[in-house]
This record gives sequence, C-alpha cells and structure tokens, in this order.
Amino acid sequence: MLSLADLPRYNDYNPNRSELDLRLHDSPAFQRVFGPHVRATIRGFLSYASMQPTWVEGAGAPHATGAATPDAPANPALRLGFGDDAGPRDGLETALVANIPSQRVIEQPGWAVEYLADPDEQRLRDLLEQFDGPHGLIVEVPAAGFRQTYAVSPGQEIHAGDTGYTLRIESIGDYGMTFATRGYEGARDTRALVQVTQGDRTFRRIALHRYPERTQDFVPAPGDPNVGPMGKRVAPDPAIRLTYIDASKLQYRLISRAGDPDLQVLVRLPGQPAALASLSDRRLPVFDSTGEVFWAYVTQRLHSATQVLQPAITPKEQRLPKDEGTYLHALLPVDLEVASAAGASGPVWRERVWLSHMRYPRYPDETSRPVRVDLPTEPGGGGDRLRTVYLAFSRLERELPFAIALEGFQMQPYPGTDIPRDYVASLSILDLDHTSRPTGSFHQGQARLNNPWVYRGIKLSQIGWDPGDRSDPNHQARDDAGRYLHQQRYTILGVGNNVGIRAIFIGACLVVVGIPWAFYVKPLLLRRQSRKLRAQASPRAGEPVASAA
Repeated sequence: MLSLADLPRYNDYNPNRSELDLRLHDSPAFQRVFGPHVRATIRGFLSYASMQPTWVEGAGAPHATGAATPDAPANPALRLGFGDDAGPRDGLETALVANIPSQRVIEQPGWAVEYLADPDEQRLRDLLEQFDGPHGLIVEVPAAGFRQTYAVSPGQEIHAGDTGYTLRIESIGDYGMTFATRGYEGARDTRALVQVTQGDRTFRRIALHRYPERTQDFVPAPGDPNVGPMGKRVAPDPAIRLTYIDASKLQYRLISRAGDPDLQVLVRLPGQPAALASLSDRRLPVFDSTGEVFWAYVTQRLHSATQVLQPAITPKEQRLPKDEGTYLHALLPVDLEVASAAGASGPVWRERVWLSHMRYPRYPDETSRPVRVDLPTEPGGGGDRLRTVYLAFSRLERELPFAIALEGFQMQPYPGTDIPRDYVASLSILDLDHTSRPTGSFHQGQARLNNPWVYRGIKLSQIGWDPGDRSDPNHQARDDAGRYLHQQRYTILGVGNNVGIRAIFIGACLVVVGIPWAFYVKPLLLRRQSRKLRAQASPRAGEPVASAA
C-alpha cells in the first residue's frame, strides 16, 4: 500500500491536462514490487464521479471507402448532443446504436428519434405511406395483390377490398410493457390491436409500430386452461400483412447507408405527410415539456461502435452532501508505463487505468473492486510475456495492535416486540506484538449500542448486526443452546482512536464555563459597573449646581 498524502479531496483535476503529477514509481516500496522499468503517475482526480458505459469507435473503424475493416463487425451508431443554436452543451449527449433495438431510439412524450442503418426498401416504403390522421394501418394481401393504407381509430371496421378480410380496430396505444425477448430487452413500442375475420375464421393481431418484426397473432383456443383470454400466441399469418404507423407525435428517423458519408432524415409531423430529405447540417429541431424548441446535433458517426466505461462527473444536484470530500465516489486515473530499453525513445507500453474508491481494500463489492492489468515484462525480459497485477484505490489499511473475536451477540428487543432496544456484542481481545504474534492473555469485554468498549485508546462501537432474512419462515429458529440459526451470526463494529479527543473535551469545558459567564456573570458585572458610573456622575451634597435663568 502506498500513501497518497498529496491527493486532493474536494476539487477536480483534469487528467488530460496533467493538472497533478503524483509519481508512485518514485517510492522505494513501488520499485521493490514492480522494478525500475514500470512507472505509475497520477495526473488527475475526480472527487465525485462514476464510470458510465459509452460507445466509442472500435477496431472496425472504416477505411476511406466508408466500409468497416475486417478486424471487427460493423456496428453503426450515432452520437447525439443537445443544445441551442450555438451548439450542443456539455454533458447532454447520448448514443443511438442501430443493431440494439432498445438503444436505437430516444422516446419522449412529444417526439422521438430513431436510427436506422441500411433499412430495406419495404420498411422505407411503409414509413413514407400517406394517410390523414394520427394513426395509420397498412393492409396487404399478397395473393390478391392488395395494398391499402387507412387512417384508423379504435372501434373502426375496415373491409379490405375484395379479399374477404374484415378488420376491426379494438384499441391503439402503448404496448404496456417492455420486451423481454433476447436482443430486445428493455425496448418499448406502441401497437394497434386488430381483430381479423375471414369467413368463419377470426383471430387477433398485435401490429407493432417501431418493431414490426415482433408482430404477433392470437388465435382462439377454447377449453385450453393454459391459454389466456387473448388466445394462443402464434407467428403472424403471412396471408395478410398489417403494419401500424404511429403518427401521433413528431417522428424522426435518421438513416445511414454503408459507404455513404451523408445522412438522411425521414420526418413525419402529426397530421402531415412524411418526407425524406438529406440531413445536411446534421441537426434536428425538438422541444421540451414546456414547448421550447432546442436542437439535437449529430456529433459523431460510429461505424464499429464498441461499448466501454468512461468517467462521468456527477452533477451537483445529484450528489449526497454527506459524501462529498469522503472519497466514497471519487475516481482516480493512474497512468501506467513500461519503459523501453536504454537508448530507445518512448515507452514500450502505456495504459490509463481508472480506479473507483473501495471502502475496504480486501472486500470488493458489485461496483468497486481491484482492476486487473496485464503488464508486459521489462525490456529484455522475455519478449511478449505478461505479468498480472491488481490495482485498488482505497483507504490506507492499518493493523490493529490486537486480535479480536466475537464470542457472542444478542439483540435485546423491547418487551413483547421485535424492535431493537440494545445490541450487545461479547468480545475477546488478544494483544499482538509488531510481528503479529500474540502476547499476554485474552481480555473480555462488551460493546453495546450506546456504550462502546475502549481498549488501549481504541474505541469499539456497536453499529450494526445480522438481522437475517425476515421473510424466511425459519427466521426465529434456534439451536439447543438457544442461539439463532439464521440471524445474529455476526456484528458490525466501528473502530476509532478518537484523535483530538482531549481538545474536544477542553472545548466542551470552555463551553460549559462560558455559558453561565456570558448569560449571568458578565451581565451582573456590567450592571454593577453601570451603577458605579452613574453614582460617580451624580452631584454630591453641598456642591453648586448650574441652572438656567
């Protein structure tokens, strides 16, 4: 462990500008572990931030022709920024990834932006269909060569020409839940629920707007106890094709094609015909909940997008004041280098590693854990061999001068309830020497809720316990000795040495003395002084007194 005594606490330092220069490799302890060729420098610090997933250009970046390299499959994405006429604002940015359904759309109450990469002509034709109203339904019967677009509303009945199909629009609106299908996790959509009748055959179809490939049929299955009131779910009947178009709000579709550096936009305004145009200035007008217009800018086009974690500073309004300055949400960038052989220019290897703060260095959790780094061996050490190291940013670990064991724990509730009144941890302590070998005998004591045990100047406070799983029906089970089996198996102790406790005690004494002095003694002395001054200023008996005529 290396002490970071000069690390800031409250202010941010941009690592890209090298605003800090903390050289860990100057420490003899670092050199003993890593050798003389490995360097580690801290050039920045973020006091309150987190690692957020973002999309960057991957190994499959395009050649000059616009086609992706064979190193990685194409994964088209657009990065959007939001702002005013002057340009996008910092921090207001998102990515649309064409191959991930839930991440290719920004859906807002009054508008939506969807990114389509190389859409087929059938889909473009459907999206450009014209109708008069907020909802449209395209009806196709391939065997009869029938295709017609209708403006629809709930309760409406449609006779599809001479095809023999009758359609009744049961409802239109939100699908009602997010998709759980693999590849569509988290995606949402709107739909039209249509009853389809042909002769004596009737079924329902859910026609989806944004993901038409997820359209489903529900056929009656009377007498089957495993089928709900909608019917049995089956693949859509290919004899009739229904495509729902939601035009109830402003809809943008950003369209890209492989090999073409330009973007197109398909726009549909509520109640207006759809239009396809070139997105020459790469920005779109949108509006917020108050109706104020702002702009969505296409700031970057990615051809082989790869998701990585990047640091993001937490906005002030989202921070917990009690956590500021505690390092709990801090991020530390560490620049690692392996120096080249003598006489060569530049390092042979370089990488920046971001470390999130770990409260306890030996106990990682879901969000904070050591980062694995594979370092190449130093020059002349065997070619491309690697050695693995783990880096962690945490509190400085200090050894206690004693070993401690929990002999027993008891939660004492209020009579007749399960509400805790007191926690009692029975502890055993064994002193250790500087080599961590035991010395002396065991010392017994208790740490209670409001009565810590102070041993050798170190206070052991009772701050938590194991409540177990209260939903477990065996939560209250005990063994033959009366000990709980599924709770109270451990305790949580706070350890502190109360640095400055004498100064705090002296200050408290001064406060105790100062309160009666300020409110009682001092006012009494002032009144006495005032009476004395008045007595000195009043005339004495027999002395002449000036008077006005």
